[in-house]
Amino acid sequence: MYQPRAGLCAGAGAAAAAGAGAGELLRPPRAAGTERRRTGRRLACLLAHERTAVAAARRIVDAFLAQADRADLTDSAELVVSELVTNAVVHGRPPVCLTLTWVETAAPRPSALHIDVEDHGSTPDTLGAVPPPDAEHGRGLVLVDAIADRWGVVGDPVTGSHVWAELT
Repeated sequence: MYQPRAGLCAGAGAAAAAGAGAGELLRPPRAAGTERRRTGRRLACLLAHERTAVAAARRIVDAFLAQADRADLTDSAELVVSELVTNAVVHGRPPVCLTLTWVETAAPRPSALHIDVEDHGSTPDTLGAVPPPDAEHGRGLVLVDAIADRWGVVGDPVTGSHVWAELT
């Protein structure tokens, strides 16, 4: 089971206080943000706690997938990231951290894209509940469930919630 790395996005509050403007992408120090691991590449980015962070997250995913020559995942990854970051911004508390990781999988695909969005809010009580037909909101995690190969939530009273999804 995937376990989020504690403290990967530590210092986000300090970065925000250091003067990041509206909608700017906040980047953690290189040592904490980008690293090589035995299971593949990882990229972590702190996002502004604003709705403009959703578009920034999509651009980050596009570049990450282009670098790995995995354009086949672009549409699905953009939708999943849009939903997860939107939920973190609307329902969570700052900071919001997007982490993209290539993880080893079994054949036929050698790796899966693991998307993790962390915020410091509480874990929602109604995960994946289908809203009434006339509701204007509430379908995001239903879409994530339909698109992702696997997804889930890890709640932590100290670091908040990590909502993750994997695409192959």
